[in-house]
Amino acid sequence: MIAPPIRDSRELGLVLTQQLLAVEHLHYGLWTDDLPVCLANLGRAQQAFNALLLDTLAADPGTRRVLDVGCGVGSLLLAMRQRSLDAEGLSPSIHLNEHTRQRLTLAGCDASRVHDLRFEELDPARCGRFDAVVFSESFQYVPMQRAIGLLPQLLRPGGRAIICDFFRTDADGDGGPGDGAFGGGHRWREFAPALAGSALHIEHDRDITPQITPNLVLLEEVLQQRIAPAIATVDGYLSQRRPLLRWLIRRALRKQIERVRFKYLSGHRGPTSFARYKTYRLVVLRAA
Repeated sequence: MIAPPIRDSRELGLVLTQQLLAVEHLHYGLWTDDLPVCLANLGRAQQAFNALLLDTLAADPGTRRVLDVGCGVGSLLLAMRQRSLDAEGLSPSIHLNEHTRQRLTLAGCDASRVHDLRFEELDPARCGRFDAVVFSESFQYVPMQRAIGLLPQLLRPGGRAIICDFFRTDADGDGGPGDGAFGGGHRWREFAPALAGSALHIEHDRDITPQITPNLVLLEEVLQQRIAPAIATVDGYLSQRRPLLRWLIRRALRKQIERVRFKYLSGHRGPTSFARYKTYRLVVLRAA
């Protein structure tokens, strides 16, 4: 069977993460004070992240029909179904959606309402209205003005949009040592002004950056103690056994190699840089 094409580098990263690590979640973990920060506890931290979203959904007893935007490998979607929510998901990744459908089927759930499309491609006239729309680390991938314009058409009056994602701080672009090490995210200072004049207002805003930054401790540990030595080993082998091939690769991919080295191996992807350039928020928007 021929695998469907991967659309872009972001999808490639998600697919590789799922395939190489066989993870149940494609998002950061939420670290509570009683949970030691180590790789063995990452799964529990990711479950705590999902629990935060599920508790936020449950805070409004009128919530029944839910849309999970960027449903990843289906962990949150399955959890919502198991709580008797009428939940459906969407993602542009056909690869990940197939995994989600298999997961739902194995759990005895309807797997038909997982849609292969981007959020901005939704047609409100066809999909109807939802009680809640959830963005679990997916809001950053949607053009902000498009999302704000589309959400009132998708939500019932009084419905909610729940956004759990990171945004860029005012430090972004300051030229500091870690500037540019973390990509993605809309500018936080532009978010509230973008809502002006829309049918949405901020009902709840919680800064959970301190509970997210421990993930970067683990990431830096993996990059510096595992990935960097492995790359050095391969580079050393090519230098000794295939010097011409090594020279050709480094010449052809010089810019890409430099960018990867800066983003992942320079030591700037730790919690300090993340907290400087990103703010991780749980935001609840209410529709008029």
